[in-house]
Formats: sequence, structure tokens, C-alpha cells
Amino acid sequence: DNALQHATTLARETGATLVILHVEEPPIAYGGGEMYYGIPDPDQDEMRRMLNEIRPTDPSVHFEHRMVMGDPAGEIVK
Repeated sequence: DNALQHATTLARETGATLVILHVEEPPIAYGGGEMYYGIPDPDQDEMRRMLNEIRPTDPSVHFEHRMVMGDPAGEIVK
């Protein structure tokens, strides 16, 4: 919540569009070839619904939602 508030302030003060991003990490393959998916995540529709609920704290700030798959650090930099 604090990060969203700070990002909203920065976007408002600079006239930027705030990008609200969710990065889904791909499953990890282990030595035996089996896939580990970790704790089950909500399905894509539920994930998109939760993402769409996140909005800037100032309604005048332009924003967009994005959902991507990949390495979180790399995708955030993109």
C-alpha cells in the first residue's frame, strides 16, 4: 500500500502513467524432470480480477494494468 501511494504521487507529479504489473514466474524444472509449481496460485481470471482491483490512490492519475510471465526483475525493468 505504501509503495502504491508513493508511485501514485510520483506519477501525478511527473504526469506519468502508472503501470501496475503482476509478473508470474514460470514453473521450475527439477533434476528428475518433474515440475514444481509451488503453492497453487489463483487461476488467471482470479489473478486478473485481483490485479484490476489495485488502483492509484489518486483517481486523476492515469494507469494501466499488465500481467506477464517471466523473471520478475527482468520484466519489471522492461
